[in-house]
Amino acid sequence: MRLSILSVENNYEKVFTNSAIYVDQVENLKEIWYFNDIRFYDAMILEDWIEEISSNFIREMKEKNRKMKIIILSKNPNLELDYLKLGVDDFLLYSDNTEILKQKVINILGIGSNSIINYGDFVLDAFEKTLKYQTHLINLKGKPFEVFLYMVLNQGKIISKEEFLDAIWEEPELVTPSVVDMSISKIRKIIDNPFNITTVETVRRRGYRLEKK
Repeated sequence: MRLSILSVENNYEKVFTNSAIYVDQVENLKEIWYFNDIRFYDAMILEDWIEEISSNFIREMKEKNRKMKIIILSKNPNLELDYLKLGVDDFLLYSDNTEILKQKVINILGIGSNSIINYGDFVLDAFEKTLKYQTHLINLKGKPFEVFLYMVLNQGKIISKEEFLDAIWEEPELVTPSVVDMSISKIRKIIDNPFNITTVETVRRRGYRLEKK
């Protein structure tokens, strides 16, 4: 998952290290616009004391990415109803304890309680980044693991290389789509070949798909 955060006070990229979330931290709304044009975000956190968050901004962000959750981080509890009326998805009060914020975001995104994911004979742990097939522990690490996990979370859907890059790679605009092919090849080598099974389907000129189970 990828998260965009408007903040100048905390290093949220460090806070979310070793989680299942990639973070792009920006200092103004202009940067928010830029990154939303080139990357796909699951959620956006906006510290409201940095710049004014208008209804037009919320609406236009939602139009660009209807699946993205917009979360306001504020020091004023009296503003919660106003922001919810603007169309934001959630409102959080600022805390100096960044671990509290981290856990709240994980809960909002729905990845805190279901880090264990079952897919047929596979069991994945999104946080520990481990994979089992039947009774076998599979040594699938790094980007190939994240690609497989993303397909499991979107099973049955044809996923383009561009979507993989936006969702998984830290700086998708700096790599080529061939890195996705390399990860798929690694998945087939480590999972399919040893167990004589077929996991990932290639959909010509469109991307890859994992059978829905």
